Amino acid sequence: MTNTMPRLQSAKSAAAAAKPAGTRKVSRQPVAGLRKIEIVAEATLPARLTDISTHGCNASLAHGTLRHGQFVSVRLSKEHCIKAIVRWIDGDISGLEFLRPLTRDIVGQFALI
Repeated sequence: MTNTMPRLQSAKSAAAAAKPAGTRKVSRQPVAGLRKIEIVAEATLPARLTDISTHGCNASLAHGTLRHGQFVSVRLSKEHCIKAIVRWIDGDISGLEFLRPLTRDIVGQFALI
């Protein structure tokens, strides 16, 4: 018989979870128009970019599902495909954190500024 113990939170993840909403270091920018993107996980999922920052984005999935903690590739355009991790899911909207930050110039191409 194997006993499984609950997983402990690291100090870093506990601090992040305790961080009040609205305290982002970098603000997210709304996206100009209906920007279609693809999220590549086990399959390629069509999605709509709803906002973006240098460190992440929100995406609305047309169909399919993502899992919290799942690593994905976000194809923003033919030239821009970036690796990300799914940080949260609320219905069909997912919050994705980029593994490497985008430049402000790239964010500016997608954001309604």
